[in-house]
Amino acid sequence: MHVGQRIKLKQISNLSQTEDFLKKDDEVFKHVSQLVQLHQYCIYCFDLLNTVTSCILVPTIFTVIVGLSVSGCLMVIECKEDINIALKMGTIYILCVEILLTTSYPSQKIYDASSDIFEDW
Repeated sequence: MHVGQRIKLKQISNLSQTEDFLKKDDEVFKHVSQLVQLHQYCIYCFDLLNTVTSCILVPTIFTVIVGLSVSGCLMVIECKEDINIALKMGTIYILCVEILLTTSYPSQKIYDASSDIFEDW
């Protein structure tokens, strides 16, 4: 199945209720089979991602939050005195935001893909 193709349960249900259902029986089976394989692959990816990130997620998030707080405060405090330090703290702040988004993006995509399977069902 191509990445661009998404088979939802609603589409399969609509296909199975058509008049020529017996002619399309193999196609329905193929779509359901692809849906199950895709779901198994998503579960495998989630388990792999969970195994890799579970031990480092909490310390990373804690470090990023501390980094955001410290760099944001120092950026505001040092803005009038030394612009170079303020720019460095701004860069660190932006990097911390990027790390936070990067760590939360995969889990959000997994949640979205999992809920898309049952959308409009």
